[in-house]
Amino acid sequence: MKKKDSLVGMYFHTRKDGKIHLQGQIIRELKNDRYVGRIFEWFLGQETCQKVFTFEDVQGFDLYDDVEDFREINRQVIRMDEATTNRQDPNPKERK
Repeated sequence: MKKKDSLVGMYFHTRKDGKIHLQGQIIRELKNDRYVGRIFEWFLGQETCQKVFTFEDVQGFDLYDDVEDFREINRQVIRMDEATTNRQDPNPKERK
């Protein structure tokens, strides 16, 4: 990732163990290639806290220019989670 003029305003997802971990928006650029991100909770999408990230951290983020792209990914993740939760085991264990 090349450093662009400004990452401020971009939405992001972080990943942990291959799954989306945090979601938020970069709201401010600090000195020394550091950025402040507001973190959104999953249920209502409200801000829960702010966190400082380095440019190296941000290089590993999934970044979105606009909120609609960001929301679409969230909807897809929710649908996949619901499908996984609702899927029944084809070989249930026998109860003793």
